[in-house]
Amino acid sequence: MKKLNYLLAILTLAGLILYSCSKDEEPQPPSFSFKTGVNTETGMNYVAGDTSLPTNSLFMVGFNASSNSGKDFKNFKAMRKFEGGQENIVIDSVITGTSFNANITFQANNQAGMEDWRFEISDNNGNLKQLTFTLTTFEVTSGYAYFTNITLGSYDSLAPGGFISSANGNTFGFATATDSASVIDWVYIDAGNYKHSILAPDDNIVLDYYPGVADWVVRNATKFSSPGLSSAQFDAIDSGTQLVVYAQGSNLSRLSETEMGSFSAGDVFAFVTDVANGSRSGLIKVTDVNKNYTNPGLSTITIEIKVQE
Repeated sequence: MKKLNYLLAILTLAGLILYSCSKDEEPQPPSFSFKTGVNTETGMNYVAGDTSLPTNSLFMVGFNASSNSGKDFKNFKAMRKFEGGQENIVIDSVITGTSFNANITFQANNQAGMEDWRFEISDNNGNLKQLTFTLTTFEVTSGYAYFTNITLGSYDSLAPGGFISSANGNTFGFATATDSASVIDWVYIDAGNYKHSILAPDDNIVLDYYPGVADWVVRNATKFSSPGLSSAQFDAIDSGTQLVVYAQGSNLSRLSETEMGSFSAGDVFAFVTDVANGSRSGLIKVTDVNKNYTNPGLSTITIEIKVQE
């Protein structure tokens, strides 16, 4: 009887050990999610689900992850598969730590079609988690217009004016801009905390310097971003299609030294005009900045514009 009890005790203990081991080996996948909203450094929208973009578009994906196993992360992968073909690895990186935060810019396929994207993160215990979305690309073929040597004056300047229509590069003082409100895409000012700024007519900061804009029947909602292009890259653009690609993700309501980090000769900004005013994509290159420190209302900037026709 003692031997039987001893044997039963051993079997019970073995069972407890096996149960404990099985509990320890239960999968503990990490928490892994896409970022949503806007990347404040670039002004680009995060892609966080199925979406459509022009071919060759640059797009940003943001990731947040945390380990749930207590083990460090081991690997991060990004993979893409176009139209059901072979899956290609875009990123295969060794990572460490129990948390992961990244913003990564990718480029959409150069062909029209559907491409499946898959992202995978794993820890040193072999736990992994995946995220996916499908990106549909479409062709955009468009010409472009190029306007050079455009000077804009701040709020106290009678000439040059600070308002502009990107459709033809024409500039306006406040009085004539009021008569042409439906085609005005932005206004330039240099004042207060915002310093050198390009503002959409619907931006309420404009009212601090041009209160009469509040009476405009049409206040276009032009959107802007800083796409990270050099002056040379701006000069090399020779199609409206490229302008559309670079303007994707534009959603900032204004451009200023305070928010963008710089506003000087050589800076390049992307814009998309209001749907009501044609929804044209384009780029602005700043070629000269003249700060009037005595009266910022008399400051000027000189720009070039390439805009989709």
